[in-house]
Amino acid sequence: MIDIRLTALTCPDCRGPISESRQGSISEFICRVGHRYSPDSFLTAHAEMREGALWAAVVALEEGEKVAQVLAMRSTLEVVQCILEQEAINNARVAGKIRELIHSLIQKDSDRLIHGSQDASLTS
Repeated sequence: MIDIRLTALTCPDCRGPISESRQGSISEFICRVGHRYSPDSFLTAHAEMREGALWAAVVALEEGEKVAQVLAMRSTLEVVQCILEQEAINNARVAGKIRELIHSLIQKDSDRLIHGSQDASLTS
């Protein structure tokens, strides 16, 4: 018998709702438009989607930094220049922190894969 349950999760490809289909020990995640994932591929797809979202935030913040710098240079009001310069600094700082976070997450994933493979080879 197939047991299908709607989850609170979303599809990493289209962000639509995900249902979990179970038949015995076999589990599959299926979204409303038909994207299908095994548990492992679902986890991997979500990790890739999260990393992509973080990189999009970095790009938006760095672009905001450049916009604020350009507008600060064009402004004739000193108070506006100061506000925009601070905005540029804040955007650069946050973008840098997100970059560090991404690199940390990637390093942790790499370490986990490397150590997981070594642990698996030790038990073989």
